Amino acid sequence: MVVLLLSIKIPHAMSSFVHACPDAHYFPNSLHVNVVLKLISIKRPITASSDTRQPKISPETIALIKEMASTNRLWGAERIRGELLKLGIRVCKRTIQKYMRGVRTPRPTGQSWQTFLRNHGGKIWACDFLHVTDLFFRSLFAFSSSNCNRGKSFT
Repeated sequence: MVVLLLSIKIPHAMSSFVHACPDAHYFPNSLHVNVVLKLISIKRPITASSDTRQPKISPETIALIKEMASTNRLWGAERIRGELLKLGIRVCKRTIQKYMRGVRTPRPTGQSWQTFLRNHGGKIWACDFLHVTDLFFRSLFAFSSSNCNRGKSFT
């Protein structure tokens, strides 16, 4: 009876009460629950099922996403989403990222140090200013420079 009065005075309070106990553990039988629900006309919440979810995207769309990701390496998920929207296909960014992940190969790490020296070694010079002690424990200073390509040293 208290629940019935509460539901008439404050319908939102009853709504949260019904959501909190949908299995009617607080009522002696389900007849009371049905009466209260009919009086305040609250329907039970719809549980998440396959009917309420968005439909899955078609295999053609997945193939298109993979093709766009592999042929256009600089395009991100947002750009691919924009291109799909131009075609009238609505797909969220996260879905595109999910299908892009398997297609893209990791970026190349770049050239090796040996390749760099072969390409630019003729233009690179190395120099050093160092301290040298002679046999009589005198301090001498030496300046050394060399071309990395030829290996010749000039002091």
